[in-house]
Amino acid sequence: MYVIGMEEDATAVKIGFATDVDDRRSMLQTSSHRTLKVLAFIKGTPAKEKELHRKFAADHIRGEWFRKTQAPARRAHASPELHHRRDRAPRRQPS
Repeated sequence: MYVIGMEEDATAVKIGFATDVDDRRSMLQTSSHRTLKVLAFIKGTPAKEKELHRKFAADHIRGEWFRKTQAPARRAHASPELHHRRDRAPRRQPS
């Protein structure tokens, strides 16, 4: 699972699931005029992704995009399983 956002605009993030986070970011980049980066990643499942979508429903914009407000950002950063992006996400998530 991943949290992807725009480098120049910290107001929206995409919460999604992919087996290769960097490939997913590259695919999304082709349709975005702003530079996207992986902000964080977490080992997860499609069910966990849906759980996070429900958790942040009040900040839902469209599809898998959510407003990056202070409250959800603090809750996400407090998660012990969240890995904040430093260099690269793992190439593939183990099953």
